[in-house]
Amino acid sequence: MRGESQNWIVEEFPEIMSECRLGYSFGNGWNDLVREFLTKAKMIDPDLKVLQIKEKFGGIRIYYGVNVEVNTEEIRKLCRDAEDKSYLTCEFCGKPGELRDTDWQKTACDLHYQKYLEKKSWLDIDEETE
Repeated sequence: MRGESQNWIVEEFPEIMSECRLGYSFGNGWNDLVREFLTKAKMIDPDLKVLQIKEKFGGIRIYYGVNVEVNTEEIRKLCRDAEDKSYLTCEFCGKPGELRDTDWQKTACDLHYQKYLEKKSWLDIDEETE
């Protein structure tokens, strides 16, 4: 779910990710949410720097620094929108999902939640879809 498959983020957004010292860790199902946020936020603030992107409590969190001379409220709204959408998007595959309150909160579609129930673990579920 994480690792080399996330290399696109640095390749597509090298300037924005140049100060991402805390890293990025989220499932491939959220790639489109992250890409949309970065693309739109960069148009508002070309100097935007992402500090960290991660899953927390079943949703995506994006921490960033902005140029104080830009409209930061627009970027905050984009960030909130991405977070809100993440609670409706399977972190594993990107299909519609819902927050699953298990031993570890995750947003997952029915298929990936079923896999969790079978394995009793979110580990090694990844992007399996069938």
